[in-house]
Amino acid sequence: MQHRVKVYNLAQDGSWEDQGVGHVILQDSATEGGARNLLVVSEADGGSPLLLSRVLPSNTYQRQGEGTIITWSDPELRNDVAISFQHEEGCEHIWNEIQALRGEAAAAYGAPENGEGSQPQGQQGRQQQMQGMIDEVAMERDASDKQGGAMGGQGEDHIGQGGSFQRVELPELEAGTLEEVARILSDLHPCHREGCAAQIRSTDFLKKLGELFHMLEDLEDEEGLRHVNAVMKALVMLNDMQILEVLFDDSAITDTIGMLEYDPSFPEKQNHRETLRTKMKFKEVIPIRREDVLSKIHQTFKISYIKDMILPIVLDDATFGTLSSIILYNNVEILQALASDPGFFQNLFSKMRAADREGQDWANLVEFVRELCDHTKHLQVHQRHQFFVHLVKLGLFDMTCAILQDESDTLRLKGMDVLMSTLQHDPAMLREFLMHQENKEQRKQGEYLMSTIMDTLLLESHSGLQEQISDVLRMLLDPESLQQTGGAGGKDNKNEFWDVFYQNYFGKVLAVLTPDSNPCTLVLVLDLLCFCVHVHSMWIKYFVLRNKLVDKVARLMQRAEKVVVLAALRLIRACVGLKDEFYHNQITSCDALAPVVEAFLANGERYNMLNSAVLELFEFMKKENLKVLIKYSVERFWGDLCKIEYVQCFKQLKLKHEQNVNNESMRVEGEERTVMAELRLTRLRKRRDGSMDKEEEDYFESEDDDGGDSSVANARGVLMTVGGGGMDLDLGHGQKIPLSPPGEAVGAGGLVRFQEVGPGASSPRMQGTVLLTSPSPLVLNPLVDYDLNDDDSPEQAPRANDVMYTNAENKAANRAGGESKDP
Repeated sequence: MQHRVKVYNLAQDGSWEDQGVGHVILQDSATEGGARNLLVVSEADGGSPLLLSRVLPSNTYQRQGEGTIITWSDPELRNDVAISFQHEEGCEHIWNEIQALRGEAAAAYGAPENGEGSQPQGQQGRQQQMQGMIDEVAMERDASDKQGGAMGGQGEDHIGQGGSFQRVELPELEAGTLEEVARILSDLHPCHREGCAAQIRSTDFLKKLGELFHMLEDLEDEEGLRHVNAVMKALVMLNDMQILEVLFDDSAITDTIGMLEYDPSFPEKQNHRETLRTKMKFKEVIPIRREDVLSKIHQTFKISYIKDMILPIVLDDATFGTLSSIILYNNVEILQALASDPGFFQNLFSKMRAADREGQDWANLVEFVRELCDHTKHLQVHQRHQFFVHLVKLGLFDMTCAILQDESDTLRLKGMDVLMSTLQHDPAMLREFLMHQENKEQRKQGEYLMSTIMDTLLLESHSGLQEQISDVLRMLLDPESLQQTGGAGGKDNKNEFWDVFYQNYFGKVLAVLTPDSNPCTLVLVLDLLCFCVHVHSMWIKYFVLRNKLVDKVARLMQRAEKVVVLAALRLIRACVGLKDEFYHNQITSCDALAPVVEAFLANGERYNMLNSAVLELFEFMKKENLKVLIKYSVERFWGDLCKIEYVQCFKQLKLKHEQNVNNESMRVEGEERTVMAELRLTRLRKRRDGSMDKEEEDYFESEDDDGGDSSVANARGVLMTVGGGGMDLDLGHGQKIPLSPPGEAVGAGGLVRFQEVGPGASSPRMQGTVLLTSPSPLVLNPLVDYDLNDDDSPEQAPRANDVMYTNAENKAANRAGGESKDP
């Protein structure tokens, strides 16, 4: 006789490990001359043995847990083992068999008949440690049995593919037992749902429930129908996919809805079946030839009706998610089936082009296209891409443009949903349609669609259409979604698209930036401009410069609507936050902060969003030390801002400006000192070879043909001007010595003598050259580098057109008052 048991082994950490559920038998052994084995065969693994233990007289068997657990220490397995019986009578039977076998073995080998006082001393302590854990397992087992009995069954343990679960015994489904079945299923613990579902799947419970429902409905048994309603709700709440598939099958879903009509929580019966037959009409805008697709569409709608209309309060999160998944998978199957029909979408767009834009057929077609595009988000990426590519080729964007021009806001919103579905998949598809068309007619359609989008943005509407168009433009202009691939004519797609957009379409927003425009439209346009300032570079800068955008935005600070004032301030803050000198110069040149300060002062000390935004703007300027804006703000508004006492921001801004001025003056002085030092260093440098720069050579080699005034400059910057009335000596730094020809003049350092050598002089090399002699203390730096410490250095031969100075011997003669020698 077999008995169901659970097998446990004692782990190293002292806890009991569940080895599985099986059936235990006492098996005769082929060896040992009449010895028997305790064998447990698994239920889940096709009859594999869970435990094989010989019944030996030396084993210390003990019965625990109110007579349902047998434990012993097996020396062959080298472990402690426990088996927990499902029923007490099974434990009693095996225990008696073990005791009988041990008695026979004790008589044959002289071993004790029972375990009392026979176990070794080393095992006594270990057995005492095991006792608490055995009792705990037994208590848990007994509590589970009692709970299963309270549910109306025997509380069997059942093993399935997912592991062990509690099996609930349901009575036979009949009219008399219907109330008890409803009570058991309604009070079912979540841990027992799997076992109950397994039992229902293995029987014809659902078929009997349908037959019983029809019988009770024919008899108009209201009480019985209420119990049927409770049973059906409990079946749905089991959240078992196989049971739900049976309940939602085409042949059974109508009965399922009918059972849910008799809800006792409502005072009257709910006529859901009548509502689905009469009030819910299926609109087949395009004929669907496949019957399986039509059946799937009807089934999906009915499941949605159950989820959203009949059981919205009863469903828990898990069951609600399961029903949503069923609906989602059905929609995917429907969409794939329609896409596999080659002529279905062609008929759809042909009918849309021929439909009357003011009729109901046009509205139904637009709704159908919206639903198609909405369901594509559940497809895989490559399937969704192929689906949209096919629709675009058939004219999806052309139809979208026509929908956006409809007079009904409802239809325009549906057109926006179609456009959003396309952009959320891939914005490049719309850009390609707008930019790269094969012929003139297609390019005209792309331009028409873009103009329609911009016109819709500026169209006053209270339906949310402008907000959706703004989102579409953001997605279209987002540089992260632009692919850097070569476009037509070798241009980059991104640059080409932005060039066309800013030149041809974006200028329409300028007409809105006026003091009398709609405030909602103004806010959307300003936020779109703020987005472009953040993500675009040269395109938006050129747009701002060409259209004086900052000045127009600053004037909007004078609007009475605070939402417009804050939107304009956000744009100015975005320009400041980029820390770009271009925007800073634009702000200062058009005095854009004047309306900001005016609005701030008019707001007073009221602590609101405008006050915080303006303070944050100036605080950012101070923190980042934006010198251009700080200087402009302090010099322009300090007379008004100095009166603000409740914050220290403006005083700190003034201090930062003073620090910048001091740092700038110190920097300029340092640069000037550096330049002067470089000049002095240049003057102190001497050419050891006595050569001159090319500019000096060209000057001295040139001749004065007209006989007028001429200037002669030496290499050290001393300028001598020879004219008809005399000659002046320019020493630099504003010092000039007037010399009267010919004769003597008193210079900055004493008597200067000069003589002019004319054409008749003996030396042709000195023609047209002025010779100067200075007794003291006028000293001119020589052009030729004479090393004072190098007495043996060779003298450099003078060159023509040079100003000549005496050597050491002539210098001595000069100090004695003599004239310089002519070398």
